[in-house]
Amino acid sequence: MSVLEDVTVVSETVDTARVVARWYTSGHDPDSGYYDTVEPTAFVLVKRSDGWHIHSQEDLPWE
Repeated sequence: MSVLEDVTVVSETVDTARVVARWYTSGHDPDSGYYDTVEPTAFVLVKRSDGWHIHSQEDLPWE
């Protein structure tokens, strides 16, 4: 199960934004047992005439 925990705007200009989303994930793997983790991902968004779009994505170290 994966749930969006929170989203933080790190920086913003008129036409770009960098945000960090943190995903809480838990579950069970037959080989390693139960697990839970928070996985942060950074996104760079660009504003176009039809709204905001993802320009790039970066996986950050797990917490």
